[in-house]
Amino acid sequence: MTVLKHIDKQHGYQSFPAGAVIIKKGEPGDVMYVVKAGTVEVRDGKRILDTVEPGGVVGEVALIDAGERSASVVAKTDCQLLPINEEQFVLLVERMPYFALQVMRVLAYRLRRTTAQGRAVQPRKLS
Repeated sequence: MTVLKHIDKQHGYQSFPAGAVIIKKGEPGDVMYVVKAGTVEVRDGKRILDTVEPGGVVGEVALIDAGERSASVVAKTDCQLLPINEEQFVLLVERMPYFALQVMRVLAYRLRRTTAQGRAVQPRKLS
């Protein structure tokens, strides 16, 4: 799901080398990131929850609810990411409502996948 076409003219991209920890689980989150180049992995410990490529976003949950990071994000390859703080997020949503829809689609996709994975590992009840 790509949001790049909505924010491609933004400035302030940050570069991260492969292996760099971009987001650490449990820390407070005040920015989300849009991946411009490269690939990042969303992880919970050693478990890979998602692989995000250019146009994808990470860190959106903590930005939206002002809570702790629910997972870590590590650069799988050298990458460039655009940090978006709450003020920038609100401006983007006001100027480009489709940006908000794209972020909501990412949230819905991840929620559905997590729910499906949870169902897959639920133990069966014995009758």
